[in-house]
Amino acid sequence: MYIILAVILAFFTSASYGQTCESKLFISARTSAWLGCISQEAVKNFKEKMSPSVDTLIIQSEGGDVSAGIALAKEVHSRNLTVIVRGYCNSSCANYVLPAAKTVFVEPDSVTLFHGDAKITLNRLAKLDWVDPMLLLKLASLSETEDELNVLIPKAERVQLAQRVALAEKGTLVAGRIQTAKYECHGIGLPFWVPATSVLIALKIVESNTKKYSEFSKEVPFRVMNFGTDVTSSLENPLDHCVIVEKSK
Repeated sequence: MYIILAVILAFFTSASYGQTCESKLFISARTSAWLGCISQEAVKNFKEKMSPSVDTLIIQSEGGDVSAGIALAKEVHSRNLTVIVRGYCNSSCANYVLPAAKTVFVEPDSVTLFHGDAKITLNRLAKLDWVDPMLLLKLASLSETEDELNVLIPKAERVQLAQRVALAEKGTLVAGRIQTAKYECHGIGLPFWVPATSVLIALKIVESNTKKYSEFSKEVPFRVMNFGTDVTSSLENPLDHCVIVEKSK
């Protein structure tokens, strides 16, 4: 129950995990840094303040509004930015910003936490008879927006399918597609997915975990949030539980 409510909170309020949605943006000639929650107002500020010369984004974010996360992902993609994760990139940050980047580096000991995108959340809540139908309609609309993002950013398909497999009930059949290939997979049954950087590298989302940036080291200190639960990184690649059943030419 706690996980379901946390997912709803993260998707439909300006707060994530009960915290006020606050963020700071730092910009230099070539590098920018995002510290904090992802909101529509913060993305608007990002669009207005970013210089065309900036090619790198250091991010430390607990996530936030899903629509804002997708909007930030589109900006990262259109600007062809390299993204460096310092400390943590969770929820909407992990779902959308990471696959949108030109290249991703995760600093050592940083955390990336996935608890389900709009489509995963829709599938979960649709099974519950107490959920407001208007909420399901909102999720369905967001799910369509995610599909549009997948067309723009093919790596997003890989992240979405890996999440669905990781978070589906153990042994449940999960069908999905990555570009021209159709997959069938078996769910792993995790309450949330915290992949080790090596798994993100295997999924071709992350380039390396060795690159470090000293710029903004004081403004964006390295820290890992305590979510009140075990966030030990998983070494298991969800796509190892999948087989290709159809491949288009």
